[in-house]
Amino acid sequence: MNKKIQHTIIKKLGRSLLIILCVALIAGNVSAAGKKLKTRIKVEYVKKGDNTKQIKATVSSKVKRKRVTLKGVALSLFDETDSTRLISTATTDKKGITVFTLPADYPVGKDGAPSVFAVRFDGSEKYKPASKKIEIKDVKLTADFKIVDSVYTIEVAANEMVNGIPDAPVSDVDVYVYVKRLFSLLKVGEGYLEDGKATIEIPNDIPGEYKTHNLEFVTMIPEADDYGTVENNKTIKWGAPAPKYPKYDNVNQRALWEPRAPLWMVITLGILLLGVFYHYFLIACKLYKIKQLGKNERA
Repeated sequence: MNKKIQHTIIKKLGRSLLIILCVALIAGNVSAAGKKLKTRIKVEYVKKGDNTKQIKATVSSKVKRKRVTLKGVALSLFDETDSTRLISTATTDKKGITVFTLPADYPVGKDGAPSVFAVRFDGSEKYKPASKKIEIKDVKLTADFKIVDSVYTIEVAANEMVNGIPDAPVSDVDVYVYVKRLFSLLKVGEGYLEDGKATIEIPNDIPGEYKTHNLEFVTMIPEADDYGTVENNKTIKWGAPAPKYPKYDNVNQRALWEPRAPLWMVITLGILLLGVFYHYFLIACKLYKIKQLGKNERA
């Protein structure tokens, strides 16, 4: 009798524990479903060679311990230098990125103080609101191209802009020189700004455009803390001419390096192609015979 009572008690305890576990799991899922995910915004500032300014924002969140970008998210850009002022709104693309473009005459910095830009996300049913601020000073970046003792040299100068006038020199900042290629930028030189100046030597054998020999140079201060990324673009005829290949010695001669292939290679290729097309012809004949046999059996 005691054993039966013990067995009944154990069964009841097991059922109770199972019910408690199920309730806890359901409550945890409901809590997780109702909890909004934290959102992160990354902001980058780029001043292009034509003086237009770009503010690039990337929105992401952690989903199941994995960082994913958020597409179709509405963002707002504010200028908070003196007072909060809405500049523009945009929606992120499939990579979670949107780019706000400011005109060339948009003022950045005031009386030597940086401009304050803020990118905001108002949140949604699934994601929490988020915002990110950056402080940027305006910089004038110039590049002077010279040939000194047959060496291609670029003299770079950078100054902070105060109310549209060059002021304090930019120091202790890296500067790079790139050549614009078809799909990316090719780095050809680098230097270090001291008292707002740097001298960079570049190779003189970079291939340029086929006819004009032009090269488009991009001088860049990349991702500086106070200035963001600053670019200067200039096209100059510094490209090396395309190499001239020697003409064939004898157009009638058969060789691997001549226009006419060796005879043994032509014969070998012909035999291989003939074998391939013979098997195609054989397969077509067999299929035709099978089709005819099927018709005869049905008749």
